[in-house]
Amino acid sequence: TDFRPAFSYVNHLIEEGHFVNLKGLLYFTDGFGTYPEKPASYDTAFIFPDHDYEERRVPGWAVKVVLDPDITRKWRVS
Repeated sequence: TDFRPAFSYVNHLIEEGHFVNLKGLLYFTDGFGTYPEKPASYDTAFIFPDHDYEERRVPGWAVKVVLDPDITRKWRVS
């Protein structure tokens, strides 16, 4: 996975005025991929589905969130 196109798209939307004062981006992922080298102008969290991904590294400018599978089961949407 290449995460950079998503950031490019969001940045394009900001430039066009579709997003004003964007506070953050939540990116759900398995962590395998190419991260942007530079931080975005908004906070970014890469969210991993369970503890199998605890060893995945994210850039120092991003937040890493690992979901607890016992808790997330309660959040299933049907």
